[in-house]
Amino acid sequence: MTRRQIIANHRKQQIYKIGALVLVMCLLMAICTSALAQTRPTATVSPEQPLLLIVDGKAIEADSLELRRGQQVMVWLRDLEKLGWGKAATGTAPGEFLFRGNNNITLSFIKGQGVAKVNALAVDLSVDSYMKNGKLMVPLSFAAKSLGYTFDLSYKAVATISTQPVKVNVEKTNSISGIVTYADKGVQGVFVCAVKKVGNNYAAVKNSTTRTAVDGSFKITGLPDGAWNAYIYIGNNPFYLSRVSEPVTVSNGQTARIEPIILCRIITSLSPQIDQKVIPSNGKIDIRWAPCPNAVSYKLRVRQLGSKEDGMVIDCKTSNKQILASKLYPGVKYVIKVSALDASGNELGVTAGSSGKPWVFSVAPKTNGR
Repeated sequence: MTRRQIIANHRKQQIYKIGALVLVMCLLMAICTSALAQTRPTATVSPEQPLLLIVDGKAIEADSLELRRGQQVMVWLRDLEKLGWGKAATGTAPGEFLFRGNNNITLSFIKGQGVAKVNALAVDLSVDSYMKNGKLMVPLSFAAKSLGYTFDLSYKAVATISTQPVKVNVEKTNSISGIVTYADKGVQGVFVCAVKKVGNNYAAVKNSTTRTAVDGSFKITGLPDGAWNAYIYIGNNPFYLSRVSEPVTVSNGQTARIEPIILCRIITSLSPQIDQKVIPSNGKIDIRWAPCPNAVSYKLRVRQLGSKEDGMVIDCKTSNKQILASKLYPGVKYVIKVSALDASGNELGVTAGSSGKPWVFSVAPKTNGR
């Protein structure tokens, strides 16, 4: 073998060794990449920087604070309770949580939903509420503003809240006024707030709740230009059904007069109890309800649950009436509605059931041949 052949063979061996080394390195890199991909941690939402909460000039410790979408500060609902703003509670609906503020405002949240309620008014949230480690997280700005406080996040790492009343120059703001009546007389102490219609719902204005004077009159000031309604909520006025006025439009510091708001009282059902199976006495069923102030007569209606037709319509002068059990089918559910009327036949009150449930009863089936 010549010298030239020996050198050529040596070069080929070197090339094979280098190729094998490159192949081994590629395999090692692939194995490492696969291992890293399998052990990479799951991304979690967390603040880009620590959040500082300042309330009325004082730094407040709230470990639950976190920043979502770079602009929404979320807070555990019970941390609002620690701030002394009110009390947190569990609602009656599935997944519902309540916060009852010290100013008669109740906030209602459903976990995982982007809509909350301010008293009975539905409001869209800028970010959905959610559960974290068993804690309901809600938008801090919405909660603060709904309770009548100011909120600022100009500097993203600092959330600033002021619970001090905002001074309003009444002379340069719009107002609505009116009177609340029952039985043709003004009613004192009724809570009234200003609302704006948004779609099919009404949105309340912060710091707009007032109470009627001795003569039933009220005035709500500090309203922006636009169309406004006066709203009376059953949650703030438990003896009366909710009422909303017709809208009035104000601008340039005007005061608009709203038509009188006529209240309707809630009549309490007494007997039979809701969902009770009644055993007739002497073939009759005794129906009783609490008297309604100023009523001179009542109209009693009984119909099958789910039907739009009244099976019985009875006029009576007192707050009780006996009906024949023979006119009802055993085991069938019936709905009772009572309307209280004045001398002119105007409605003064109605039965509204308990906790929103209709006044429903049924007749117990006969047993032992009786």
